[in-house]
Amino acid sequence: MKFEIIGLGGGFDNEIQTVTQIFFPNESFERFERDIRDNISENEKNVVCVTNNGGINISIREGAKVLAHASCILEKMPLKFALYDALKRATGRKPPWGSLTGIRPSKLALDQLRQGKTRDEVMNLLTGTFDVDASKAQLALDVAIAEKPFVDGVGGYSLYIGIPFCPTKCLYCSFTSYPIDKYAALVCEYLDCLEKELDHISKHIQGTPTSVYIGGGTPSSLSHTEITRLLEMITKRFDIRRAAEVSFEAGRADTITAEKLDVLRRFGVTRLCVNPQSLNDETLRYIGRRHNSDQFYKAFEMARSTGFRTINSDIILGLANETVDDVASTLQHLGGLTPENVTVHTLALKRGSRLIDTDYSLEDAAHTFNIEEMIELSAEHMSRIGLLPYYMYRQKNSLGSFENVGYSKPGHESLYNIHIMAEKQTIIAAGAGAVTKLYDSGGDRLRRIFNVKSVDDYIRRIDEMIQRKAELRYD
Repeated sequence: MKFEIIGLGGGFDNEIQTVTQIFFPNESFERFERDIRDNISENEKNVVCVTNNGGINISIREGAKVLAHASCILEKMPLKFALYDALKRATGRKPPWGSLTGIRPSKLALDQLRQGKTRDEVMNLLTGTFDVDASKAQLALDVAIAEKPFVDGVGGYSLYIGIPFCPTKCLYCSFTSYPIDKYAALVCEYLDCLEKELDHISKHIQGTPTSVYIGGGTPSSLSHTEITRLLEMITKRFDIRRAAEVSFEAGRADTITAEKLDVLRRFGVTRLCVNPQSLNDETLRYIGRRHNSDQFYKAFEMARSTGFRTINSDIILGLANETVDDVASTLQHLGGLTPENVTVHTLALKRGSRLIDTDYSLEDAAHTFNIEEMIELSAEHMSRIGLLPYYMYRQKNSLGSFENVGYSKPGHESLYNIHIMAEKQTIIAAGAGAVTKLYDSGGDRLRRIFNVKSVDDYIRRIDEMIQRKAELRYD
């Protein structure tokens, strides 16, 4: 059903749409400047915002019926709070994250702690001003407390390197990724261009990176010879053995071999990601994976026997028609492997994914899959096996507007994950789809530099990608 935004201009569209999407994530939006006295169809839903004597009047309508009304001064934050309150009354719903619309709720808590606020003051801000559920506010605060020692006084930079190839593209995926079989002929040329970009970066940056993250895509979809070349070009330019952490995404069990793991260990990789998403074989087939749960167990044990002491595994809640019992089974079997990190994702309906072309409904799925119960079950299980929340983020169009949470054994927290979420450190990024984030500590702000997403465009326009970075200094 179409959801219309009628009447208010002046640069408020983003605030109106993002708050409305808290309550109606599946709706499409159109903006009109028409007179609100025009006839409105009975099946239209509308957010009507009009200026009046320097203020804003808000009404939530279904056809001609006014479901809720609010008013506020002509400013963005008052508009967001007033609109949230009106939508809450109109729908009778209380979103778990209240009126927060950003992807980093723990960043708000972290900023408050760094300003000297007490834990009680942070909780009151989240639950009072932003109407966040107490359990979610506590989660954000717990994550902020875990992040703070790593963020306080951090300088330098971290390095991200993108390898945009995968064995297959999963049903839910919207990341920059290309089937390795189809693009095999371009891998060598891609690595040539990546080396050219890394060479430029290394000439304009000082010091050892705090952390290095080789992601994608699935970097382990490269052959062991190609992985060797990749790590050689990195270590030739950056002293990654002195980095506090070097992570490598080996997310698909069917891409992991003993030869590749030996190469990774030899070049100083300290943290490995082996991500099943589910340990239900029927689910793995449905989402487009070429491996089964037994292959995951073997790959995990192979990584452990090779000497990796920090292994992360991702799971996704809300896949296919999984039940709470299916999730419980995945958690039990995964816990038996004693991973140091587990990241629990809530399924999100993303542009660019094959899932968005289906009739999948976020609202229906959140109810059908008992997503809240799955999240609570996951948190309880992580606590039982000694893993604590250390980073988190939210995504647009996730089931029930819930969150993704990274859990860790103390002492095994991923520095890269913390810094990419806290946004208090420069992240230098290379490769197709990579986004460099230059942090200005004086103004506490970021400047972003985007690389093109397409592999073909990246290869064709590599000199342009380098030129985008040429005007900037990283010292």
